Amino acid sequence: MTQEENGDTLITCPVADQAALFGLLRKVRDLSLPLVWVIRLSPQWSEDKR
Repeated sequence: MTQEENGDTLITCPVADQAALFGLLRKVRDLSLPLVWVIRLSPQWSEDKR
């Protein structure tokens, strides 16, 4: 999780499959957090950010 300058929080994490993605989205919903967008990144990008 990264706090952006504009106040947004960026969450970047690997998701194993569609069921795991739905679980993550459900947690966001349950916390009543506004979801601005979801972007699929290439696996190489996520490895570069570690």
